[in-house]
Amino acid sequence: MLQACTEAVIENKTRYIRIDGSVSSSERIHLVNQFQKDPDTRVAILSIQAAGQGKVIEHTARYSTKLVHAKDQLLAS
Repeated sequence: MLQACTEAVIENKTRYIRIDGSVSSSERIHLVNQFQKDPDTRVAILSIQAAGQGKVIEHTARYSTKLVHAKDQLLAS
């Protein structure tokens, strides 16, 4: 699910961030700051499990009306 969302934003040439289990905590902070401060970064693709750590979703939700998310369990299916 996350990969399909990522491919869709790439196809539409939309600037985005993606936070999943492979992204380190320090990189997550950097990506959230980019999403908050860069008006051209319009989409946040977030794994619920990864983004739930450190309140990433709360911080990105303040700056976005659309969050694309999927549970990691769906990716394993």
